[in-house]
Amino acid sequence: MKLWLVRHAKPLVEKGLCYGRLDVSADQSLTEMATDKLITALSEDSKVKVLLTSPRQRTKQLANLLAQRLNLNLLEEERLAEMNFGEWEGHLWDNVPKSAIDLWTKEMKTDEMKRFYIDCLGGLSQSILSSTGDEYMSKETNKLCDKLIEHIKNNSN
Repeated sequence: MKLWLVRHAKPLVEKGLCYGRLDVSADQSLTEMATDKLITALSEDSKVKVLLTSPRQRTKQLANLLAQRLNLNLLEEERLAEMNFGEWEGHLWDNVPKSAIDLWTKEMKTDEMKRFYIDCLGGLSQSILSSTGDEYMSKETNKLCDKLIEHIKNNSN
């Protein structure tokens, strides 16, 4: 099983703007270029059956083009939504106090962050099962989670 994780094209925002959950669109010409490149890459792996996307405009632009051109189902998944930066959303990073950023980045230890990402994959596994009924993909994603947990246990800082 292959899991493709794709980032949207450059968002149309002011340079230095914090835009996690902020719903902004992406550069359309770059989105189309990315679509062309992904179509080439994905056509080599014709086993792709479904696309999952965050509900944000910038991700849906790319996902909609891919789904349309590859004739695939597209499912919006809220759990794939970008990180919410709370009161920083829509503000320039330069205007966020460095002390606040330092506190925020130091809150989670590396191993905790790794476990967080594994939890995200576990949620994706359930989403795959719920949305597509594909038990194999769901089980394989869970197996990956189990391997990653074992990796963390054996290589803790």
